[in-house]
Amino acid sequence: MSASLYEIIPPSEFNKAELERRIQLKVGDKIDYLCEKLFELADGVWIFSKSPDGTIIKTYKREPDSKAIQYLIDRVVGKPTQQVETNTQNTGVIQIQHIIKNLIDEKSSQSQLSEGTRSDAVS
Repeated sequence: MSASLYEIIPPSEFNKAELERRIQLKVGDKIDYLCEKLFELADGVWIFSKSPDGTIIKTYKREPDSKAIQYLIDRVVGKPTQQVETNTQNTGVIQIQHIIKNLIDEKSSQSQLSEGTRSDAVS
């Protein structure tokens, strides 16, 4: 049974460099086991059984995990680049226009209220 992260690193000692060092040591000790499990997830787990007529039947106990497969491919080949479109210039203009519109709306509603109060007082 492994110790919890808080037993390994008390919260009072959370220092990024020290945290990284300790995690590297802990993971490093189990790297062979972890790689084996990762490949097991990617490959899936097969079970073999014999049918009544003697034919060997191969079935998955656990199907391959597509995320594990993708992770392994990305580690070797690299993640494919994705184009992200951003239009910060127009977004800023739209936000400013929205703020100005709100200010104008507030000002006109306040002036309508004050005019209504004045006309009530005059009548």
